[in-house]
Amino acid sequence: PPSAFALTTASPSPKGSSRLRKVMSFVDKLRHPHFHLPLQHQHHKQLPASEVVFTLARTSLDWDDETHQRLLSGLFRAITGQAGPACPGPHWELIGFQRADPSTDLRDLGLLGPLQMLWLAETQPDLVQDLYQRSRDGRQEFPLMAASLNISLICLNVLRSGANLPGAASASALDAINALFAA
Repeated sequence: PPSAFALTTASPSPKGSSRLRKVMSFVDKLRHPHFHLPLQHQHHKQLPASEVVFTLARTSLDWDDETHQRLLSGLFRAITGQAGPACPGPHWELIGFQRADPSTDLRDLGLLGPLQMLWLAETQPDLVQDLYQRSRDGRQEFPLMAASLNISLICLNVLRSGANLPGAASASALDAINALFAA
């Protein structure tokens, strides 16, 4: 099967659904021991679906991890349509991170924040392109990723609060908070 991270090297495609499958395969990739996420108990029982989301939020960006690098470079490509180096640098400020190292902005959200924006860019590319252009417009200029991360934090807090979020108790907890994120 094709790599779950082919989107980081492929040119932007009008067919968001195939790229979306690759993005969502990223979540499946998190179960791989290389990623070092405790998504399963010792007895191989699945964690509750919401715990997968909480685990993503607790996972710090590690620039030495190729999987993390591909996630961030895929995010940059999905927003700008251009390749961006998967290392700290001023290019991250172009998409609205506050500093040259996005990890400082992700402290409360871990990998969940960039994953949600990548999901939105894959499911609603025209919306994300419009937001990106507006964020760079001199009249409306705003830090796109900082705003996105604030929305992700709200979604995470709603899930943590135990609010009745449709799908949060099922296998689609990530889908449920992504729907809230896009609302």
